[in-house]
Amino acid sequence: MATLPAALNTPQTATPQVSNSTNDFSARKQLENLATSASSITNSAKWGGWQRGEVPPAVAAYHQALGTDAALQQAQPRLDQAGLQGNVDLQQTGMREQGADARSRLSSMTDLSQAQLAGQDAMARTQVQETGANQRSLLQTLGGIQEAELRATAAKAAPTGYRTLPNGNLQAIPGGPADPAASKEGLQQNKDTQDVFSILDQARPLMDTATGSYAGAAADQVARAFGVSTEGAQSAAQLKALQGALVSKMPKMSGPQSDKDVLLYREMAGQIGDPTIPVDQRKAAMKTVEDLNMKYLPVANDAAAYQALASGSYYKTADGSVRRKQ
Repeated sequence: MATLPAALNTPQTATPQVSNSTNDFSARKQLENLATSASSITNSAKWGGWQRGEVPPAVAAYHQALGTDAALQQAQPRLDQAGLQGNVDLQQTGMREQGADARSRLSSMTDLSQAQLAGQDAMARTQVQETGANQRSLLQTLGGIQEAELRATAAKAAPTGYRTLPNGNLQAIPGGPADPAASKEGLQQNKDTQDVFSILDQARPLMDTATGSYAGAAADQVARAFGVSTEGAQSAAQLKALQGALVSKMPKMSGPQSDKDVLLYREMAGQIGDPTIPVDQRKAAMKTVEDLNMKYLPVANDAAAYQALASGSYYKTADGSVRRKQ
């Protein structure tokens, strides 16, 4: 068997990454700069001298950049799929070649093995019988020892604040004195995380009625000048307040990506209450804020962990979905 080929290790082809505002800081910054230029007062009919129906170049450039960025974002999944299919094809070809080579070698080895086995058969049978008797005796002895050890382990009481898992390991009881999350800092982090998910739940229905464009924001301003508050303006005002609450509840990021996570959290939270940003883009920003807070949610993958949660708490299940205890 030592002459058979080693396990298949076909080189994989890396999938090209399309830079866009979701994964490239410079692309995102360029889009923001275009948005700033498009929102300039000189692009209005009053101050820029544009006629009705005319689109200022800065506004047109921003809209074109938005379309290009959306197309780049949509192109990445197709590239990923093509790269995956290419790697699968390479793997299948390598497996077929390796299989043919292995079958050829096994065929040759079979003839040789049959001749060798014929001469060794009698000696092997005797040796197997003796070895089998020795192994049975040894296994009986080991079985008795292991059974005694298991009984002793089961009899030991778990330390205060811990529970014994089926595999014999100890686990801190969620919310107990040994749970790291029960510390003062951990409790504050958990409270802030719970508040973030509660704020996001309040913000979601407001997105369906909130103003989501420069034109809409301008219309709200005109209505306000006449003492009228539109539904979109009211929803936008509430979202602005929720945006501030989200910023104040930003978790203390940890890990090698913590600095980038902090910048991303602030940027995404800052978009939620901006009435000039399209609603779909702000919903995507909410999703990013949720994802950044996911790892700070408590995990309830069994009945004991679920019962330890306070009523109304958000938690993460074993499959990664977020739920709220009623």
